[in-house]
Amino acid sequence: MQVVAGAICQNLNPVVHADYLGLGGDFVFADTQGSDDPTYEGLGERYVLTFVETENG
Repeated sequence: MQVVAGAICQNLNPVVHADYLGLGGDFVFADTQGSDDPTYEGLGERYVLTFVETENG
């Protein structure tokens, strides 16, 4: 099941944006060394994909 496609991935910006999916939160990329938007070269090291629960999640 495809959850999201073609999303613009920016630092600390929610990726899914779809409450109706019932995820109870959203995925965000976090820059561990600053506030840059993620790039391919740093994925998994500098830029970490993280799940952030909502208050009601």
